[in-house]
Amino acid sequence: MRNWVQAQGGQSQQVTDIVRQLSKKFPWPKHENRDMWTWYLPHAQAVLGLSDECSERKMLVSVQHNVAGCYALLGKYSEAEEMDRQTLALKETVLGREHPDTLGSMNNLAIVLEMQGKYSEAEEMHRQTLALTETVLGREHPETVRSRNNLAKVLRNMEMRS
Repeated sequence: MRNWVQAQGGQSQQVTDIVRQLSKKFPWPKHENRDMWTWYLPHAQAVLGLSDECSERKMLVSVQHNVAGCYALLGKYSEAEEMDRQTLALKETVLGREHPDTLGSMNNLAIVLEMQGKYSEAEEMHRQTLALTETVLGREHPETVRSRNNLAKVLRNMEMRS
C-alpha cells in the first residue's frame, strides 16, 4: 500500500492526514488510559518513520510528544530520550525556544535523562529550563516552581549517589 501511495505521488498528503488524525485521537499516556494509548502507539511509531513527509509540523510535534511519554511510562528510557530530543528540536523550530510547550519538552528530556542516571546532563537541562521558565513565565509561576523542584530533585539524587 505504501508503495502504491508513493507511486501515485500522494504519500505526503497521506502521512499528513494520518498525523492529523493521530494528533486528535492519540492521548497523552497515563495508566488510566493504557488500553487506548497502547492501541495507537504502533500506528504513531509507523507514521513517525515517515515524518519527513508530514507538512503539519505542529501536529507532528503532538504525536512525537505522546510517543516519548509512552516510552517513558513503559520504562524505555533511551527511546524516550531519543524521541524527547527530536520533539524538543522540532518544537524549537516550530514554536520557538521560549514557548511554554518547548519548555515542557526541555523538562521532559531532563527527567528522562535523570531516570537513566545521566545526572550531569539532567542537571544542565533543568538549569536551562529553569532559567528560561523564570524569564518567560516569571519566578512565581507554577511551571517555574515545578522546574525549580525538578532541579532540586536531580541535585539531591546526585548527592545521594556520590
